[in-house]
Amino acid sequence: MANNGDVEPGMSDLNKFLLDEYRGLLELDKARNERFDRLVTMFLSLAGAPWVLYALVIKDKGNFSFGEMPPLIAWVFLLVGLLGFLVVIMCIQTKFLITLYMRAVNAIRGHFAQLESSNALYSPPLPPLFQPSLRLPTVGTVPPYYERGSYNFYAALGMALVNASYLSLACYRLLSPWHAWKSTGFLAGLVWLVIHYRYYVRQARGRETRDSPTGLIFRPAAASPNRPAQK
Repeated sequence: MANNGDVEPGMSDLNKFLLDEYRGLLELDKARNERFDRLVTMFLSLAGAPWVLYALVIKDKGNFSFGEMPPLIAWVFLLVGLLGFLVVIMCIQTKFLITLYMRAVNAIRGHFAQLESSNALYSPPLPPLFQPSLRLPTVGTVPPYYERGSYNFYAALGMALVNASYLSLACYRLLSPWHAWKSTGFLAGLVWLVIHYRYYVRQARGRETRDSPTGLIFRPAAASPNRPAQK
């Protein structure tokens, strides 16, 4: 295949279409990766905002104590912990789109590798050109949406821990006047962490179920021809 954007002579219309699709998917993947980087930057900025505000408040006092945190700062931690979940959702869905594009790219790569192995890629046939040097996957079932211990897993877990700790800290401070409810801050953070984890696992396994080897499977409500168009 040519690297200058020109389609190789002797290719069928189907192969030309797949080659154009391959290049388009790589551009989409690049755009989604850039979007993911921006979302991570947004999350880090959001996570750092309460600490900056807290530092400004205690700058003159010189006394740092979570038990004496001003209620306004506690509300900021609570708001960031809640809004952070929305950013995590966007990050997870963006990563799923990247995985979907990479699966399609791998399937197209496998298509051309299979054609070359059967001498059906070019007319007249040529000796194998790129198949012996293939190192990336050539099947459309990888990479997985959910892989415990992967970079995506730890990235999602890290953001979940930040949101859960902020929620726990805020509840601890805001409920401190009521000693009976003070310890529920840790429980609230733990529940928030479990919600993050369950969302990630459930969405990933749902994607694996709908992303069959023959193509995406949509829910009946989403694929119904009688569904009203969104404006």
